[in-house]
Amino acid sequence: MKRIGRLLSLLILFSGVSFAESAEPMLDLGAGGGYDDNLNNASGDQKEGAAFASTWVLLGVSKKVFEKGSLYLDGGYEGSYFADFSDLTVSALTAKAGFLYSITDTTLIHLSPRGGVRYYGDSDRDATVYGALISVRDRISPAFSARAAYRYTRNDAEESVFSYDSHRLGVSGEIKVRSDSYLTFGYAANFSQSPFYQTATAPTSPGGKGKRPSDTFGTNQVVLKTDTTAHILSVDWDQDLYRRIYLRLGYAYSFVVSDLENYTDNFISGGIGYRF
Repeated sequence: MKRIGRLLSLLILFSGVSFAESAEPMLDLGAGGGYDDNLNNASGDQKEGAAFASTWVLLGVSKKVFEKGSLYLDGGYEGSYFADFSDLTVSALTAKAGFLYSITDTTLIHLSPRGGVRYYGDSDRDATVYGALISVRDRISPAFSARAAYRYTRNDAEESVFSYDSHRLGVSGEIKVRSDSYLTFGYAANFSQSPFYQTATAPTSPGGKGKRPSDTFGTNQVVLKTDTTAHILSVDWDQDLYRRIYLRLGYAYSFVVSDLENYTDNFISGGIGYRF
């Protein structure tokens, strides 16, 4: 309940801007799933992968405040269900505010503070999350847009070994394949901390921070965390299907460097949604 109270406080803070009758409503909801082949951040044959199911609901309003600028406020729910690793099943509530400003006819800047709460199957992972995003998008041609972004995230978990700060720098290019189809290629560098799992009898690895028992991926294990730098390549396809119904598919490959060991991750996702 304390975390819900924090989220409500964020909503009250973000709603300080008056969204009058001229505000436009927004809705995005859907369901899908995917597969992550390295949930335990391991290397080689020690990887633990699993499929997951996902759902999302986003509600919001936006309002043009002057000729080249607009504001928005939204809140939503996202959930991921892991049948094989219930500790990782998560329900997230998020509130965001944003400001969009057209620097030129083709260039748009986006600023967005955000906050929320996450509840996991393993309550030690429950967290209050907050951060901010800044991005610049330029429409280079009618069929191609480029984007650069920086995102900061603070995940303040019940157990410090699951807490982290994340600084993510990314660039992407969006190709308009047809009037109803978009393909996006991206690269990002993410500077953060990640949990690692090892047997309880193993000596604490150099560079490891914190240590606590964990049975998420097996018995007689402990989890610790270390600083990581992830290099992420991604491709996403967004396809309108019928009226406001759309299909979204994505793939991301990560190569992660840490003081403990380097590892890779393959992440596949897809879903069908409705938006207006």
